[in-house]
Amino acid sequence: MAAIKDMDLVKIGHHGSVTSSSPVFAGKVSAKIGIISVGRGNKFGHPSSKVVERWRTLGTQPWRTDLSGAVTVISNGENLHLFPMLKEKSPS
Repeated sequence: MAAIKDMDLVKIGHHGSVTSSSPVFAGKVSAKIGIISVGRGNKFGHPSSKVVERWRTLGTQPWRTDLSGAVTVISNGENLHLFPMLKEKSPS
């Protein structure tokens, strides 16, 4: 798999489950911010702490919708601005 470079934002797959975002894939992505769409208190225990830590270790700042609510991302083509719905903000 070729390197994926210069990404600012990635949507972290499958609610951050342990079977998503393999170390190989995550290692190829150099995103600054990762959004994890996940429900608060879900019965599956998503997101996996291993997955959150995997991305964090690689330099991606994870934002979780269970902590932030919906996250609106606005870009002017140069910068990203994140606006969480809830005052309780992620990154986790």
